Amino acid sequence: MLLSPIAAERRLVINSARHPRGVQNALSGALPFVPTIALNGAALCEENWAMPSQIRVFDQTVVDDVIDISTRHDLALSIYTAEGWWVTRLDATVEHEAMVTGMTPEVLTVMHPSNVLKMTAMGHKKSLDTFELALSPASINCTRSNMCYSEISPADTNKASFIPVLLKYLGFARNQVKIHYLGDSHNDIECAAYSDYAYTFNAAPAALRRIARRVFPVETDYELVLALREILQECQ
Repeated sequence: MLLSPIAAERRLVINSARHPRGVQNALSGALPFVPTIALNGAALCEENWAMPSQIRVFDQTVVDDVIDISTRHDLALSIYTAEGWWVTRLDATVEHEAMVTGMTPEVLTVMHPSNVLKMTAMGHKKSLDTFELALSPASINCTRSNMCYSEISPADTNKASFIPVLLKYLGFARNQVKIHYLGDSHNDIECAAYSDYAYTFNAAPAALRRIARRVFPVETDYELVLALREILQECQ
């Protein structure tokens, strides 16, 4: 995820569409974007935490279960805690996540990580399908962010809970800023609904396309850059 606060215009642009580092570089001349990881009620901005004093974390037994199930299904697991970003192993999916965020994870060295805010299972679609069936739906909220990523947060939470915390971290009250949000997955629906202006792509879920202000025909990195430039022009 990339975000760009436009202080003078009281606008915040959040791009939650996955992309390689080249897209960020192509936009750097228009406006600097800050690599950000959205968590359950918190955000990690270039390894600086935006977090309230009280935040909901996973029950330890849930964390242990998810680690065990992901291992049995041969999935890499990202674990985001109050202490940092951990992974169960380094593979191509983890390397891609690091490239997108500009951050570097550490390989998990403790058996039972605590204060876990969010987990993301990464791997092949078929493995994720069976992984999700093995989870306990009563204790977690599991959302497929794309075919290869399954995001797991505590029950009754969603990705949008990071936005109010992020606004406070940036020094904005909600009624002082217009939020422009670009997303392309199921986990972006609540974020788009919370925002003032939502944008998405033609291949996004129907529920997201219905609430979007604009639906861009994006299939390549170049078209993503063009879409983001148009959104930034609307803000200025």
